[in-house]
Amino acid sequence: MLEEDFVRDLRKLAHETGLEGDSFESGHARWRVYSAALRIPGRADQLISALGHEPDEAIAVSVALKCIEELPEPLREMVASALPVGNSQEFVRARMADLSVLDALVSRPGDQVEPASMERWSPWLQLRAATSSSRQQVLEYLASSGRTKRIRRMALARSKELSS
Repeated sequence: MLEEDFVRDLRKLAHETGLEGDSFESGHARWRVYSAALRIPGRADQLISALGHEPDEAIAVSVALKCIEELPEPLREMVASALPVGNSQEFVRARMADLSVLDALVSRPGDQVEPASMERWSPWLQLRAATSSSRQQVLEYLASSGRTKRIRRMALARSKELSS
């Protein structure tokens, strides 16, 4: 059974996003509300508050990961802090660190990236960099030394795409 306050807040958020629902016992129903709220400017605080009370840890982490990618950087810390202390919060904070590196790759294209630091990148970050970076140095490193065949293949394809 879901907490009464949580259901009330979720119902309000659902109404404000144009989604009406009788029950939020289903994680799918809650996910739809969270996703809709993320697309509506000005609903971040309500979304983050609801996320902090989400009883299903898998849903909470999934929504948090989506939030930190789509919300502005200053709100990322609020999202992570809304999760209970432990593995879930640590996982989201690690992804936040990855996103900061990815943001830096885009916003500071002239900065050199040390191969040793790329070696420590998570597979998620390596794949994202391989598919979105415009830095030949990064793409060359990932094409030859990325952790997986997929990362190496994507980096090589991106490098060729940018060269032509």
